[in-house]
Parts: sequence; C-alpha cells; structure tokens
Amino acid sequence: MAVTEQISRPAPFVEKLGTNLAENVLAQQGVPIVTGGIGSISQQPGEDAAAFKARQDAAQAFTTRQQSLAGLAPQVAGQDALQQQAQTLAQQGIGSYQPFLNQAQTQAQLAAGLGTTALGQLGTAGTELTGAGTTLGTAGTELTGAGTAFATAGTTCGGLP
Repeated sequence: MAVTEQISRPAPFVEKLGTNLAENVLAQQGVPIVTGGIGSISQQPGEDAAAFKARQDAAQAFTTRQQSLAGLAPQVAGQDALQQQAQTLAQQGIGSYQPFLNQAQTQAQLAAGLGTTALGQLGTAGTELTGAGTTLGTAGTELTGAGTAFATAGTTCGGLP
C-alpha cells in the first residue's frame, strides 16, 4: 500500500511576504530603540568611539524610518455630521426611557411592600383559623355530651309520655 503525502502551500506572493518579513525582523534585532531621540544617546562607560558611532547611526536610521512610515500609521477617521447626529439621538433615546425605569422601580418597591403585608396578614389569619378550629372542636364535644344527655334522659323517662 502506497502512502500519498499532500503539501498545501500558500500563494507565492504570500510566501515571499513571509520571507521578507522574517529577513527584516532578523535585521532589526541589533537596532536600538531610541525613545528620547538622537540627542538622548550618550556614550556608555567602556564603549569605544566606533561602537558609539554605530549606535548613533542606528538611531538615526530608526528615526528616518519612523518619519518615512508616519503616513502609514493607522488613524481613526472623524465622524461626519450624520454620524454625530445619530450619536446624539441615540444618547437622547436612551435617556428618554429613564422615567419609565424610575416608575417601574417604584412599582416594584410597592409590590414588595404589599407582598410583605399580605404575608403578615396570612399569618394572622392562620392563627385566627386555628383558634376557631379549637372553639369548634370544643363545641362539638359539648354537643356530643348534650346528645348523650338527651339519650340518657329519654331512656330514663322510658314510658313517660
């Protein structure tokens, strides 16, 4: 059984870009980054004149590249009149909902208060129903006793009309 190997490669121009990028990155490894400009470079202790000149030249080349590429730096375009108007209307639209949000919050707080009151009333009603059940139980016991007394009286009276 034969093994087939397939290699997918990018387009030639993409490959060339990658090669160029890699070469440029490797070339930049020894280039110092100068944040304070050329004037901020000073000769380091133990550095000879040739090495110092090389650092100055590298910094000068960096500054030149930076100035050359300044036009390519990404920038954010300003808003046109319609975009500014849309932003203003959007901000006003969001603010126009504030009264409804405030009213909803007030109603939610009222509902929570009513719920608490209703729970308290249910507790009171439960207690009163328990008391009523106890009273009815007592009354039932008394009615049973009365029924028994009538039955006994009827038996005792026997044949009396």
